[in-house]
Amino acid sequence: MKEPTHPAPAPVREIRAHAGERADQPAAAPLPEEHAPAAALLTRLARTEPRLTLGAADTLALAPLAARWLEHGVTELETRSLLTSGLPPRIHSPRALLADRLTRKLPAPRAHSDPYAPAAPLPECTSCGAPLHRGAHARVCARCSTQALSAGSPGRVAGHAEDAPSAGVHVVERAAELRAIVRAARPHHARAA
Repeated sequence: MKEPTHPAPAPVREIRAHAGERADQPAAAPLPEEHAPAAALLTRLARTEPRLTLGAADTLALAPLAARWLEHGVTELETRSLLTSGLPPRIHSPRALLADRLTRKLPAPRAHSDPYAPAAPLPECTSCGAPLHRGAHARVCARCSTQALSAGSPGRVAGHAEDAPSAGVHVVERAAELRAIVRAARPHHARAA
């Protein structure tokens, strides 16, 4: 018995022509995994500057150059800023322009920070050693500065670890005293409010 004949599949040349590729050109090589973040960066660049929109082949060709920027420790935001600043009013070839800028403007390698390195120690109060928050400009904690105001001497901190308040001082009375000290220290225009 004779097998039924099926029409032959379309030649590869026709398939490529329908896909927009030239028939005499080989298919694009796959993108190496280490260049994927760089290719994504180049693709996202068009969101910031539509004149720098690249085709798939151009993105693949420029990905190794952009990968060098990422290897040098340059952030995506910095890369985008350096590549899009000072663009000419008219761009004839986004690929040529980006190839030039990716080569010419490559910054020097940056020191990579170790994500597992211990954080810098918190600043400490010079009086009691209590930790202060990272953005603290004062070198004395709020407790010590309030107690120094109540003692009337910026150098001596009353009621601190070495001379704790006696058990006879009532908390409410102490709070009232501290409020009075703070009110007295305010400028006149703040008291009226």
